[in-house]
Amino acid sequence: LGALISAVSVLPVTLCFVPPLVWYFLRVRRIFVTTSRELKRLEGLARSPIFAMLSESLGGIATIRSNGAIDFFKGKFRHVHDGHSR
Repeated sequence: LGALISAVSVLPVTLCFVPPLVWYFLRVRRIFVTTSRELKRLEGLARSPIFAMLSESLGGIATIRSNGAIDFFKGKFRHVHDGHSR
C-alpha cells in the first residue's frame, strides 16, 4: 500500500492504470483459487482408495500374515494402484 501511495504521489498517471490492474489481479486470483481447490479435491478422491487399502492392510497385518494372504493383498494393492496411476 505504501508503494502504491509513493508511486501515485510521484507519477499521478499511475492512478489511471491501478484500478484495471487490481481488477485483473482479483479476477485471475479467483479463477486460480477455484481451479486449485477443485484439483485438490479430485486428487484427494483419487488417492482415497490407496490410503484406505494401506490402512486396512496395516490394521490387519497380523491376520494377513497368519492366514498367508500376503500375495492376495499384494495383488489387490497392485490393482488399486494401477487404477490410480492411469
